Amino acid sequence: MVNASVQAFTPRGPSSSRSSSSPDALSVRNMHRAILKADNSPRQPMIFRTSTDGCTLLPPKLHQALTELDKIVIDVLLRGAIRLLCVKWLLMQPDNFKMLNRQALELLELSGASPSPLLSCEEAAALVRRGDRSIGTLTYGWLMSGDPDPAGSRIRVLRRALKRLNIKALFWDFGSLYQAPRTQEQKVSFEIALKGGAMNQLYASILATTVLQIEEIPPRPVEFDGVVCLFELSSSVDETMVRAALDRFGPIDSCDLRRDPAIVRFASHASAVAAKDAGAPPGLCMGLDTQYNETPYFSRGWCCCEDSLSRELMKRLTAYPALRVHLDKLQPKAFALSSDAEDARPIEVKESELEASADVAVERIKKSKFTSKGDKDKVISLYEEYARNTVGALTRTLGSLELESTEGTQVALPPMPAAGMAAMRAWHLECLRLQHAFIPDALSGFRLNTLTQCVPIGVEGHDADGKPLAVRDARSLCVLLQGLHASASPCALLTAGPAAGKTWLMSQLIMHSIDGDLLPILVEVQRLQKELAEHEAAFAAAPDWVDAYLRLTCAPDHYGLLRAAMDARRALLLLDGLDEAGRERARIEAHVATVLAPRKLVLLCTSRPTGLDEALFQGFHRLKLAPLSDAQQAAFLATRLTPTRAGALVPYLRDRVPLDAETRLRVTCNPLMLSMVTSIAVLRADIAMPTRTAELYDVAARAMLARGGALPEADMALLQATFFEAHAAQQRVITAAHLDAAARQLGCGAEALRARVLQDRLPLLRVLQEAPLQMQAFHLSFQEFYAMRALADGSGRALANFRVGDPWWTNAVLMGVQEGDAFGERFVEAAGLGGAMGEGWRACLVTALAHAGLPSAWLPIVAEAAGAPAEYPRLKRFVGRYRDVVQREGGKAVAQLALQQPQTSVVLDLLQRAPLQRLVVWRNKPLTDDPCVATFAHKGRVSAVAVSSTRIVGGAGKAVYVYNADSEELLKQLEGTSDVKSVAVFEDEQRGLILITAGYEDGTIKVWDLGKLELLSEKTNAHSGCINSVAFSPDGTKIVSGSNDTTIKVWDSDKLEMLNEKTNAHKGRVVSVAFSRDGTKIVSGSTDRTIKVWDADSFNLLDSRPDEATFSNEAEGVAREFEMGGSTIRLKDKGGAFYAPSPILCVAVSWPRIAAGAQSGELYHLEVM
Repeated sequence: MVNASVQAFTPRGPSSSRSSSSPDALSVRNMHRAILKADNSPRQPMIFRTSTDGCTLLPPKLHQALTELDKIVIDVLLRGAIRLLCVKWLLMQPDNFKMLNRQALELLELSGASPSPLLSCEEAAALVRRGDRSIGTLTYGWLMSGDPDPAGSRIRVLRRALKRLNIKALFWDFGSLYQAPRTQEQKVSFEIALKGGAMNQLYASILATTVLQIEEIPPRPVEFDGVVCLFELSSSVDETMVRAALDRFGPIDSCDLRRDPAIVRFASHASAVAAKDAGAPPGLCMGLDTQYNETPYFSRGWCCCEDSLSRELMKRLTAYPALRVHLDKLQPKAFALSSDAEDARPIEVKESELEASADVAVERIKKSKFTSKGDKDKVISLYEEYARNTVGALTRTLGSLELESTEGTQVALPPMPAAGMAAMRAWHLECLRLQHAFIPDALSGFRLNTLTQCVPIGVEGHDADGKPLAVRDARSLCVLLQGLHASASPCALLTAGPAAGKTWLMSQLIMHSIDGDLLPILVEVQRLQKELAEHEAAFAAAPDWVDAYLRLTCAPDHYGLLRAAMDARRALLLLDGLDEAGRERARIEAHVATVLAPRKLVLLCTSRPTGLDEALFQGFHRLKLAPLSDAQQAAFLATRLTPTRAGALVPYLRDRVPLDAETRLRVTCNPLMLSMVTSIAVLRADIAMPTRTAELYDVAARAMLARGGALPEADMALLQATFFEAHAAQQRVITAAHLDAAARQLGCGAEALRARVLQDRLPLLRVLQEAPLQMQAFHLSFQEFYAMRALADGSGRALANFRVGDPWWTNAVLMGVQEGDAFGERFVEAAGLGGAMGEGWRACLVTALAHAGLPSAWLPIVAEAAGAPAEYPRLKRFVGRYRDVVQREGGKAVAQLALQQPQTSVVLDLLQRAPLQRLVVWRNKPLTDDPCVATFAHKGRVSAVAVSSTRIVGGAGKAVYVYNADSEELLKQLEGTSDVKSVAVFEDEQRGLILITAGYEDGTIKVWDLGKLELLSEKTNAHSGCINSVAFSPDGTKIVSGSNDTTIKVWDSDKLEMLNEKTNAHKGRVVSVAFSRDGTKIVSGSTDRTIKVWDADSFNLLDSRPDEATFSNEAEGVAREFEMGGSTIRLKDKGGAFYAPSPILCVAVSWPRIAAGAQSGELYHLEVM
């Protein structure tokens, strides 16, 4: 890395590629004209300060904050690695003076020259600390190797400018850095100068330096015609080899390989240019260029970098008008110098450049020419690092300014009137107006007019009967609520996701409602929750909890006004943030629905939808915030940004803004997130914008904290731990107890942070009460973000009594899971979700959520943890389809349902791996997302099934269907004249014998030899009623049948000759018969709810079991239970179930294979795992 930089700051003349045309390069113009245009305010002509330093001109804290950036420059100057030229000495030199290199200047210094040509190390460092831009930094293109200014044109232009500018010292690389050849000591010094970014900071310093840019390239003197330099010539190369490699470009007059770099003179300059354009021949040298470098300034890599660095500040000042006001007191940051202009011209940043991203500067550098192949990557890296650092530095300085934007979060309220209901009402409304007329921008702190400057928040919804409501925004919502006064259903619930703008909407609604008939009463639920926890008895004794809250928090006369309005039903009760009630959420929601709502008050509640008990709010009008359209987002950007910058941000909003995990829309569809992203875009001007939700909050939080001044690391850690303690306690209101607990956890004191909070110097928090201390995050999402961060960095403690699927933790965990392993591993441990040895945290989390029955609030987390966030919509449909099963069966059903899905996915694969019971494989499940279409589908209901090791047989309508169990191929369709009611299959693999029998509704029995695919025998009128069940004996020689006629008969399976019969075997219809495993007994089941066991030869009754299930296949370990809208096949032994899409009519078992026939015509082919 150092070698690459060394190459760059040796003469930058050589270039191995052709130059670009100058029209493509950025032109140099006057900076203040652009700032005036952006500011739209009158300004006096530019006056350069020459007598007052930066410490005097700027606020001390601002000067100190900006000088912090120059520490690296000060360090390098004090070490003598960089020397600054004394401008006074330079101006004293004769007109024909030619610039000397550093080694020569130091010899002059040692000789006692007065004044010295170089400032001492201490003098140079002091000038940086002075901060009045009195150090000039020269950026220009070297004209030839070893001599940047062979004809003295640079020094003439420079000295003319220095006479007019407030420049005391000069950085000129030729005189400030040791030049080749260098001693070993000089090489070490040179490397120190280039390490760590000191060179970049010299050009980019906000306070210390003024950039002097010489763009022009003087015409080539005739003595340099046809001459090229060979850089780093290979040691084994001689003149013969050089001529052989280069004579293809034209005749060569001479070669001088003793010089460094080596010189070759062509007979014509066209030949030299052709050799340069072709580049260095492999194996000859590392670089080849004309000796006189005519490459334009903006086609040189280091020149482009220096120019971009010097423009960085000017571009950003337009985004920081508060900083610009102070910095404009200094002389301009950069000047353009040229031989044809008498005065140095302040450089203008054109309007098109103000919106240019860092990528534009990087692309410009990439297209430029470099001497060394390694320089390009080095320069790009240095520029990007500087741009990022500048953003942070400028943001931090906001806290150093005494401006309106940092006045604090408290609003001064008028004194309460002494008495009088009318006066009290006026005071109440005026307080609401003062509190809600303006909303502070989260990042900049500027107060935005609630009705005219904030994002327009759209509202949509339907009434309690499902009819659309005529609402579209806060104004029309106000009209709706005011009109509900006489309604039988005056309650409404508004839901929206995190940071969607619910609280902003409340402020807009209040501003529209102040002049209405109903008295607005705002109750922040997180505060109500705190009072409830501390004053349980007062709440229990009150007529309702709002009454208790108002009595505890309002002065008596104020409480009297609010209570009277509620009693007269002349109040507009606004309950903001049901989801912020923590552990009391369920109680508060129930109280709202069962106590407040029946009082017929006009009531509007807001909440996140996750974790909401929907059943409680069935009688409420339902509202939600409408997502902002692309057009609405673009319109809002136009109110906060210049047109060009707004246009440049649109692709980011469309393509790269993080997606909301639930809606899969860009998060900027949420008004609050859009406002935050817009503010971040202003702060980060041309730095890559965040692409993860947590990154958005991180950038926003840092910017907000910076407004209060630099926060020490220890205080930052304590603040994060405090957020964690409050969140772990499920408290939105943060108290002194949370702060003290965090301090104990970290083993530190809390007084410094407490004092900062009470001084209102933490814009991320707002103070609710000073004694005892109560505060809350600017938005709950920031508390969630820091709780997540505490878990991710290991500072958060174990989460006692953590409940998987708790809606309170949804957003924090979702952000954390999106961040990856650092959070996931520690969260699984803190929450006690550890899985099997070697199981990753993602599998552990998915398993825990599967076992918890896939709580709906955490479905986005399941998809994120599985590494497949795009599968969330499909997962949501999956849970919705089987909601009844999951609610009844819980986590036991999840793995089985996932296994049953037609098409696999990443999420479903993970869910299948966490069964709580044995799984049943659906062998012939459908191959499409429609779960009601299987591969064994029939026109009629499947009323009979049988299964063997190789065959599956089903009866549907008048046909018997025979399938190959392995390939699921339909082998035969055996037609009949009556509906099939029962089937059985016998298979003897040794004899290759497969028999099938079927019983029909008209009393007929048939037997087929499936090997020959022929009918062996048929017996009409075998029973006088429908034959409900048939079965083979273990050896296949006999068939037993049971019928509606209450009889059981045994037949010869070959010719269907009756061998035995039992009349009146049951009091009801015989619906199930089977042979025992040894063939000596017959089991029968009936609608009389008895199971009987018979001797197979004599039909003597051996056993009778009343009040038992009626299905003989229970003996095989399978039970069937019918449910509303579906059926479950449940395994008796070791658990397990199959959740069929259609009601099941019949089941057959050949362990571990199961076949089931459904009312829909499906035949389910299952296998127990």
